[in-house]
Amino acid sequence: DGSVGGLTSPVGGYANSDNVLMARFWNIPTGTKLNYAMNAVNFGPTPAIKFSHAHRKYLSDPNEDKLEIFVSSNCGATWTSVYNQSGANLATKVPSDTAFFPKVNSDWKTTVVALPAFANTSNVVVRFEMTSGFGNNLFIDDINLQGASASIETLTEEGFNVYPNPASEKIN
Repeated sequence: DGSVGGLTSPVGGYANSDNVLMARFWNIPTGTKLNYAMNAVNFGPTPAIKFSHAHRKYLSDPNEDKLEIFVSSNCGATWTSVYNQSGANLATKVPSDTAFFPKVNSDWKTTVVALPAFANTSNVVVRFEMTSGFGNNLFIDDINLQGASASIETLTEEGFNVYPNPASEKIN
């Protein structure tokens, strides 16, 4: 429905990327939840989630947009909330009555969420849940699961391709 999707530059966090996860809270009803789940990873001894976000609260709306991050180590049977921010705590800029699109580095905030409860845990899934307060747009970028790796068994079972093939100096 176009509520979540990649956008192109100049929106990317800190100008590090051309695409970004966007929740169009400006256009969707209060209470609508948008979810983005990542592929399962194996965490080492010091796991963390590092990400950047940009959000501006809508000036006259009493409802608050929310970003919550959940982690599961049992294929989503249960989820643990590890980050939960809304309203002024989520905002990276002062409120506005116009649709927000980040344009400069100061529009962004970088957060690191330590995950000690998931140290040395396999098949961990991270899910970003964005809940609309019919406020302003939310952007998430530069997601990095620190201390994580994909399992070799998963890569072997699913296979993988190397591009370009043949490679001369670097691979993408």
